Amino acid sequence: MDPPQVTVHSGPEVYDVLTLQAEHRSQSVWNGTLRGEKACLHPRRTDHELWQHLKHRPLHPRILDYFGRCGFRGVVEVGCVPYDWGVITALIERWRPETHTFHMRTGEATITLQDVELMFGMCVDGDPLLQAGARDISVQGWQQLIYELTGWAPDENCFTGVSRLYVGSLVAYMDGLDAITDQSTEVNVQQRVRLYLLWLCGGTIFPDKSGCKLSLDFLLDMRDLSTMGTQAWGASALSYLYNCLCRASMSAASDVCGFLSLLQVWAWERLIPMQPSLRPPREPMSPHTALARKWTRCRVRQNEVRGVLAICRDVLDNLNDGQFVWEPYSETIINGLPEWCRRGRDVWMAQTPLICGIYREWHMVDRVLRQFGREQHIPGPCTTFDHLHFKRDKRFRVTQQDIHYFEFMAAFWAHRRDNIIRAELLIEASRPRLEYFDWYHRHSRIFIGNPTHDVDRGYQHMAGRHEALARGHQNSYKLALSVGNDPTASDAEKVLAEKFSRISVESMTAASLGTRLSFAPDYTPPTEYEEPPIVPVRRRQRQAVHRDEVRSRGPRGGRGQHRVDHRLVDETCTSISLWREPPIY
Repeated sequence: MDPPQVTVHSGPEVYDVLTLQAEHRSQSVWNGTLRGEKACLHPRRTDHELWQHLKHRPLHPRILDYFGRCGFRGVVEVGCVPYDWGVITALIERWRPETHTFHMRTGEATITLQDVELMFGMCVDGDPLLQAGARDISVQGWQQLIYELTGWAPDENCFTGVSRLYVGSLVAYMDGLDAITDQSTEVNVQQRVRLYLLWLCGGTIFPDKSGCKLSLDFLLDMRDLSTMGTQAWGASALSYLYNCLCRASMSAASDVCGFLSLLQVWAWERLIPMQPSLRPPREPMSPHTALARKWTRCRVRQNEVRGVLAICRDVLDNLNDGQFVWEPYSETIINGLPEWCRRGRDVWMAQTPLICGIYREWHMVDRVLRQFGREQHIPGPCTTFDHLHFKRDKRFRVTQQDIHYFEFMAAFWAHRRDNIIRAELLIEASRPRLEYFDWYHRHSRIFIGNPTHDVDRGYQHMAGRHEALARGHQNSYKLALSVGNDPTASDAEKVLAEKFSRISVESMTAASLGTRLSFAPDYTPPTEYEEPPIVPVRRRQRQAVHRDEVRSRGPRGGRGQHRVDHRLVDETCTSISLWREPPIY
């Protein structure tokens, strides 16, 4: 006789938070439409040649000095971070565009401004990157600007479309340049710095999914190197990464881009099963560098989970409180870092939109308060989110409504210090209130892997089986309590019920699941499980565009594209009529 199938409710039971579940990657994994090679996302990057170049031609101290003043020293010193496709994909399967958080077994978690600044030393408190006027520049305009700022005059065949450059063209030019020396002119040094910054931004921090092209939009913010250090490049990098994670979390995605080095070291820092061992460095590491450098200099591949998506997914499905580090940065660690890694501390807990050109993504601190040592409450609805906010990109025509929206977001960022989340300190380390756990288990996607899927060979998914056992103990415990509290039960029945309840408590506690015995096991039976409601998708429609306007943008490839003006914010606008009062906790 064959054993019965393991049936587990994956969640959520209530869809008022995860409104995009029907379109989400986790739904396709559960239904079995994303399996095998199709299930693993392909991280895209355009910086392999950059790190090889720097390996053979180390940066001169004069260039490093400019990198420090511009806020990119940490990224260069950390260097090339290897990507683990299995870990990155497993995390994105738990990323929710509705909340900008990872929905872990232990609660919501996310990458914050604190992580960006401590890990890579990038500035998170300053003027936003608006990239004003980027779409008004023609290929000839970009050629002139590149020559003025870098001394390089690329041919038109170096461009793809209007505002992107083939990385191979930049590599060939950089390899042919003479090295910077103490005798080099200041102009030559600044030109070389901009070339490296363009390569670093387009290849590591803001890469697209092409794998071979660099965006020129960021060159506009490199005209004055003396002011780059006052701009919120770290906040912009996080905004762009949020947008890329939202897009990659949809079922149709096959690639992911963005500042994935940040995502990778965030996983190493917080997920204990994913952490590589660290061997003592051959020479003491400098106290004047960013925190992420330890993960690229002293790793030992030994017992950590890596590489295989099925294993990484199952580890996250089985994750318990003791395996997630909510506060990896102690005061000792923070104070031991250089000042440029913690100068934005005042805004780490700001609930604010993050701005990167046309990308405006919310920093949802109120949902991850345990990462700051605060008591986690049941968060309110994400009323600031449009269901498909991450679909907005450069191909969209901007309406007057969009302009008002961007003005509001820029004004909100300008008042970010007025929107710092205030919450009481967490009394018991990493343990939120029970009512939060009860709410979270009903509104979150707990499981990604489906235990009913047969696996012919390789790793066998175990989280569903563990959950079936836990659910059985939880129900037995509640049943034993009801018998013990029943005045009509006999003494023998109450003694037996007490034994059953003690067995359940001991078993659940040993499995680090004792908290679940404190709230009702109100899971929907699998036979009554409903498919998530489908959110209507607004398809992009073709719009009438004058043919001269299309021609002015140059070749793009694919279907016709439409102009987007990045000059969306009236910098003299002080009106905050759309302002909503910040939440007070």
